[in-house]
Amino acid sequence: MRSWLAAWSLALASCGGGANNAVLELEVEVPGVFDASGRSMTHVAFAARRGTTMDFRDSWSASEDRPLGASQQTVVASVVADERFDETLRFKVIYCSETPCLDTDGSVTKWYEIEEPFRRGRVTAVAITSSAEMPETSSTAPEVIGRCFVRGCEAVPPPSELTGYCNLAGEHPCDR
Repeated sequence: MRSWLAAWSLALASCGGGANNAVLELEVEVPGVFDASGRSMTHVAFAARRGTTMDFRDSWSASEDRPLGASQQTVVASVVADERFDETLRFKVIYCSETPCLDTDGSVTKWYEIEEPFRRGRVTAVAITSSAEMPETSSTAPEVIGRCFVRGCEAVPPPSELTGYCNLAGEHPCDR
């Protein structure tokens, strides 16, 4: 099942797809309702920050939470940027047992760090499939998604496990 989460703009403003901004579509696979740390995780929310100075252990404001279904599904969240396109994006998937879904001791979070996800005037995408695993505890280190695993800019074959969407010289399709 595929569902959509409204685009939110991390204090980055603007509409998606314009020549002066960039849109990143995060395709996040989430599990159905599951138990972790003695609690039933029934909702999911997302939080994102640009740059690498924001500590994952800090509480970040998150998107509106949504209920988890009975089975795994893909949720798409759009992040819009209108400046500083070359910065890393830090992204949290927050599972919780009550609403509002807050990044607190009662939640379970998975952390991701996405390198160079934005391209001015383009829509790019990242598939986050490891979030569908039912975590017992929160992450202690982020899973890093390298720039070569950010899809976009032209039709290319599916990524290879070694080079992603980049060619053997490490060039991303957006850089060619």
